[in-house]
Amino acid sequence: MAQPIDYATFSLLTGAGLAVGCYFSFRKRRPLGNATDEVFLGSKSLQMLPLAASVLATVGSATGVIGWPSHMYAYGMHTGWICVSNLLLIPIAVSVVVPVLYGLNITSVFQYVRLRYNLTVSVIASLTYVTLSQMVGAVAIYAAAVAVSTLFSISAAWCSVVIGLAATAYTSLGGLRSVVWADCLQALLTVSVPVIIIVKVAFDGTAGRVHVQPMSEIDPRMYFFK
Repeated sequence: MAQPIDYATFSLLTGAGLAVGCYFSFRKRRPLGNATDEVFLGSKSLQMLPLAASVLATVGSATGVIGWPSHMYAYGMHTGWICVSNLLLIPIAVSVVVPVLYGLNITSVFQYVRLRYNLTVSVIASLTYVTLSQMVGAVAIYAAAVAVSTLFSISAAWCSVVIGLAATAYTSLGGLRSVVWADCLQALLTVSVPVIIIVKVAFDGTAGRVHVQPMSEIDPRMYFFK
């Protein structure tokens, strides 16, 4: 059963994204240079940490927050080996791919594909990405809607509509800047809330309030090599 604090927290977080979008929407009315660069690139003036937090929030969507722990609990942590490949791929992307795209002053990789090959290849790649991203986005919204509807006993369909409209609204109002700063708030919650839960469980286990399996009884091999 949801408590008033739960409703207040959900309303505050939803309203925060809309407030960020409205703020940058009004700010766009001031002279900020090229309007297209401002909407799609944030006038290339966004700092590294907000952008990194935005990427973290994008990767750690409801699909990741709910799906990854569930998968690891059921099947083990073998998917964690993806992190090993990231140690190689991320430096390559940062040192090779990003400088090329940044130097060409383009807003997406599909523009590069059009410049490198032709319009047909670019359109096919764009349509493929749009199709995949819509499916992934639908799953992410539905996962978040299921979590919210479970807490508040509201239809998952209505929750999907509210979440989708809120995200669309602040994105269309404020452009890339509003997306980045709204993602920063989401990233803060995505990182801090699990830490708070782990600390609370550890504290309750130490205090004897709940039974927690001792670390000495856990064999990590059954999780990493399962």
